[in-house]
Amino acid sequence: MNRKTTLVAGLAAATLTLGGTAFATQGSTTADHRTAKASSAQSTAECNKRVALAFIDLAFNKKKPQEAADRYIGATYTQHNPNFADGKAAFVSAVADYTKQFPQLKEEVKRVAAEGDLVLVHTHETTTPTDRGSAVVDIFRFVKGKIVEHWDVTQAVPETSANDNTMF
Repeated sequence: MNRKTTLVAGLAAATLTLGGTAFATQGSTTADHRTAKASSAQSTAECNKRVALAFIDLAFNKKKPQEAADRYIGATYTQHNPNFADGKAAFVSAVADYTKQFPQLKEEVKRVAAEGDLVLVHTHETTTPTDRGSAVVDIFRFVKGKIVEHWDVTQAVPETSANDNTMF
């Protein structure tokens, strides 16, 4: 093999190697992008979970609904509980009235889960220290780290149960 053939063969090998490296890098970048995107979604879900928990604690346990609304509710707030109106002001008014009516109200978080832009918080709500309370599941929808929509499901904790399991 002469010098010219060796040079051409070397350039061809380098091109294939660079092309292969470029392809591998591109493939890695795509895989990394998917991982980063999944990681980002997971990170967003974790942040939303922390916000939901802080929101419940501040509004209900610390009895500061105005501060909770200002800090954690978005520009719009759609309410799906038929007993409450939409909007931040309606939330503040309803929670302020509720916490005045039940000054010993406590929301004890039992579990929290998040998927996409939704966070579900399962709590044991009691209005007095001796109250059996209610099992509550709040569902919050988030946009850019702020709560913009809310659903809830509530079930009173019964005196007796057909099974030995707790509601929590």
